[in-house]
Amino acid sequence: MRGRLLRQVGVLVLGSGVAQAIALACSPLVTRLYSPNDYAVITVFLAMTGVLLPFACGRYEVAIVVAGTDRHASALTALSFVVATIGALAVLVPVVVMWDEINEFLGCTELGRWVIAVPVMVLLGAYAMVGRYVANRRSAYRLISQYLVGQAAVSVALNLLLGYLGMGANGLLLANVTSVVLGTGWLLWSLRDDMSFALRGDLPAIKHVAHKYRDFPIFNATSTVLDALTLAMPVFFVARIMSQETLGQYGFMMRVAQAPFAIIGGAVTQVHLKHLSDLLRSGSPATPYLWKITLLLAAIALPPTVISVLWAPDLFALVFGSPWRRAGDLLAILMPAIGLQFIASALSPACGATGHNRLGAIWKLLAFGATLTTFCLIDAGAEGNTAFIALAWLNVILYGSYYCVIWYAVRYPRIQP
Repeated sequence: MRGRLLRQVGVLVLGSGVAQAIALACSPLVTRLYSPNDYAVITVFLAMTGVLLPFACGRYEVAIVVAGTDRHASALTALSFVVATIGALAVLVPVVVMWDEINEFLGCTELGRWVIAVPVMVLLGAYAMVGRYVANRRSAYRLISQYLVGQAAVSVALNLLLGYLGMGANGLLLANVTSVVLGTGWLLWSLRDDMSFALRGDLPAIKHVAHKYRDFPIFNATSTVLDALTLAMPVFFVARIMSQETLGQYGFMMRVAQAPFAIIGGAVTQVHLKHLSDLLRSGSPATPYLWKITLLLAAIALPPTVISVLWAPDLFALVFGSPWRRAGDLLAILMPAIGLQFIASALSPACGATGHNRLGAIWKLLAFGATLTTFCLIDAGAEGNTAFIALAWLNVILYGSYYCVIWYAVRYPRIQP
């Protein structure tokens, strides 16, 4: 069983790794075709999508994997599609009417009418999310990997082509939208048998699962909203109080810094949850295991952290071109916090596995409040490193405290064997 789990995780990691590798390998070419100002526009666009997407289906899609019967799983699939469609239409109306005011509020008027594409991207992303959970239930991990790699390849190819044609920010946006449209369409077509069965409209089953799994939209979605807002908040504040070029440098830096950690962290999270659950069920002490995996994650995070702090500006100028040296400066400031965030986030399933969901939710609420307060205290127009130093210290404190929450949850689990 353990060997099978590791093989499944390995397939997902390989797919995610190849997808990220394609994007990173082509980044030195892409950064020579687009300016930091171009990246600022796509950064705001993706941040808006990232805030809305995680809870677009009311988190009903998560229940697809744990549903007891295929009938319930199909009903949850249909319910997720309905919730996502209604939500996207509800967002589309005000965006179409007030797109100019929204851009002005976000501090990115260059986004223009592209903001109208945000609800469409949320809808397509939600459909793809449902498809991935259906594939997960079917153990179709190879399909998920093919989807990730294919979408990344299309996005990079279009970025290079449209950048060569001199389309600027419009090229980045068009490449992103097109790759999502094609990727989502291919994934749903590959799962067409499951999708057609789900969309036949078993209304009694849909009503039943909507009530049975009501905790997902009530509690799971709430914490997801806080997570999404907390992660996107720096983008929105940088867009409002700093120049467009600084926003582009920050957005590109975060993409480069988080890509390798996302690959490793995703794999560790899945294996960690399984192993921790096994220890708790057997009644074995889990604290020694937590220390061991913490040391392993720290060993992974330490080398890139040291390299980034010492040489990130020169490395970014060499690899991505001299206009991107500022992104290296920001990485040197933020990398220790990013490394600590990687460790805590990889271990975050501990709260759920130990029955401390409420404790985890309290931390997320406090993290959101602390982040909002910090940025509200930063002076508008700040262009130096002060704001980013404050953000680095804030995240060190937040994710250091999050690790303490995780340690407490593992040391005193509420779920008994």
